[in-house]
Amino acid sequence: KDVELFSDLKRLRMLDVRDNLMTQLTDTNFSRLSDLEILDLGGNDVNNWYSRVFASNEKLRILNLRTNNITVMREGMLLDFYQIR
Repeated sequence: KDVELFSDLKRLRMLDVRDNLMTQLTDTNFSRLSDLEILDLGGNDVNNWYSRVFASNEKLRILNLRTNNITVMREGMLLDFYQIR
C-alpha cells in the first residue's frame, strides 16, 4: 500500500502496483516520479479522487485502473485523464 516507497526512484518509467489493496490516491503518491510513463493500478480498491493526482506526471501515457471500484467521476479525475494521451 505504501506507494511512496518508490518516490526516490525519480527516473522510474514503469510501475506495476496492481492487486495491492490500495484504497485511495493522493497528489503526493506519484508526484516525485516525473519520468513515469506506465502505471498499473488494476485490481486495487480505488473508487475516486477529488483533486489531481497525476499533475506532476506529464509523461504518463498508460494508466490501468481496471477492476477497481470507481463509481463516480470527479473533476480531478477528469483533469488527470485529459492529460494522459
